[in-house]
Amino acid sequence: MNNDTNLNSLPRLTTGHKQQRGLTFISFIVVLSVLMSVGYLGLKLVPHYINFYSVKSSMQALAEESRSEAMSVGQMRSRMLQKLNVNFITDIAAQDIKFSRTGSGNLMVVDYRNCESIVGNVEVCMNFKHTVVLGLGH
Repeated sequence: MNNDTNLNSLPRLTTGHKQQRGLTFISFIVVLSVLMSVGYLGLKLVPHYINFYSVKSSMQALAEESRSEAMSVGQMRSRMLQKLNVNFITDIAAQDIKFSRTGSGNLMVVDYRNCESIVGNVEVCMNFKHTVVLGLGH
């Protein structure tokens, strides 16, 4: 026989170990902890975004009221705070609601910030801002 023997025809040596498939226990724990962290962040942050969409719908409802254009700034602010209280929105103070007059009409701007404690001294802050033109119900 020469040295150019076909290597595939030689018997294979096996060590008795099967080839690993899937995740090891450590990698499973790492993946699980990452997924749990993302879930925890979601549980902490999603309610603030749900509240923001409630704020936007309350602003739109006030803008579509036909009498909102005739209201004073104080009356509009009070009416908006009433709408927010009905929706159990407590993150917005009266000073977060601003009104201005432009060439296209009266604008209402709600601009506020929410901070949520994550763990220990780690905190996530979210800024929310929405603008509507008042008196659209005519």
